[in-house]
Amino acid sequence: IVWMKMYSSLIRKCERNVVDKYKAKSAKPIHITTRFGVTSALADEEYLKEAISNMVDNATKYSKEEINIQISTLEDDRNVYIKVYDEGIGIARSEMKTIFNRFERAAEHERDARKTRGGFGIGLNYVLQVINAHGGKVSVKSEKGKWSEFTISLPK
Repeated sequence: IVWMKMYSSLIRKCERNVVDKYKAKSAKPIHITTRFGVTSALADEEYLKEAISNMVDNATKYSKEEINIQISTLEDDRNVYIKVYDEGIGIARSEMKTIFNRFERAAEHERDARKTRGGFGIGLNYVLQVINAHGGKVSVKSEKGKWSEFTISLPK
């Protein structure tokens, strides 16, 4: 794909922009830690930054009273991995299959009117579309009520 380039500090640059954005706009105490095993990726900078931003946005929306997020990277022989882990409300196993669908949101916000969260359910679909266009994959692991971890896998 011609529009993708290898950026030597792309991941670190994306992370700085995202971290600064969410620390400035969060009404709750927010702690974002980063661990980089890799700082480069074959990707479009703006699209990747927006994909990471969408995952961090969800981590803040579906958080508890204090927001704890970890952004990390690692690699193997074939892929670069970007992980966004949070200690939020988690995702029910039954919802993990549909959260990447357009206009789909985890149903937690519907059960408690006091915990209404904004959004239209397009953020994770955007992440999926961007990463698929880069030849990568997105996956999620979660434990309801405890944590979620989204992993972007990009080919080298």
